[in-house]
Amino acid sequence: MARIKSTLDAFALGVARDYFPESALARVEARLNEILEKADLSLDGFYYCPHHPNGVISEYAIVCECRKPKPGLILRAASEQNIDLANSWFIGDNLSDVEAGHSAGCKTILIAQGNQSQPQMSHLGIADYILVNLSIAAQVICKHSISNC
Repeated sequence: MARIKSTLDAFALGVARDYFPESALARVEARLNEILEKADLSLDGFYYCPHHPNGVISEYAIVCECRKPKPGLILRAASEQNIDLANSWFIGDNLSDVEAGHSAGCKTILIAQGNQSQPQMSHLGIADYILVNLSIAAQVICKHSISNC
């Protein structure tokens, strides 16, 4: 069985904004596991940041180290899952994903969907690859891996 070491859920800011309770994320994780299981994949960890500085729920309305573009959540996952970040890839559809990945020491792939904003772009926001979908991203990662998938 192939392994996906961790996943980060960008939509968890809805917790801080009171769109849904934090407990709803357990259903997201369960559904994601169902989908991956059909492809003979599994997750070792499910990580999310429920914080947003402009949140309406006070316990979540904070500036934290786990909200992208800061790498705190990636670093936590790496520590808990024994992930070698220098040999890891971080994939996202936003420049904050790229910046977080680079800050954590990962190689990065930006899935270009035309929704990327470029406020205060730095060298950390320049992706190693800009691709159009996850299928191509998987091919690039396999091409660069020792096992070649």
